[in-house]
Amino acid sequence: MFPQYMYQAILRVATDDPTFNFDVTSTPYPIYQAFKDIEEAASAYDFVFMTAIALALIPCVMVQFILQERELNLKHQQLLSGMSLAGYWASNIIFDVFMAYIPIGLIIMLTFVFNKHY
Repeated sequence: MFPQYMYQAILRVATDDPTFNFDVTSTPYPIYQAFKDIEEAASAYDFVFMTAIALALIPCVMVQFILQERELNLKHQQLLSGMSLAGYWASNIIFDVFMAYIPIGLIIMLTFVFNKHY
């Protein structure tokens, strides 16, 4: 629209008419299906990339608990308190599975809520 205002100002000076109006009608070109497909594919790649980063951070949380457990000797304390080794490992695997399923479930739910079906 800037050139339209410049042409209008030039024509006002050239015609010596301060009320001169220069109207412009603009008709945008239609968006081609190929461009829509490219935009949708780029959106899908962004979604997959961000989801992959989110899922890659889940093991980081699990490793944090393993390191804390190793640092504080929690396994040794629990075994001395009478916990069985099978119960210790079963509780750890159950906790790790739930820690992974919560974000995965949230990602799946939010995918459907925000209608991001790719």
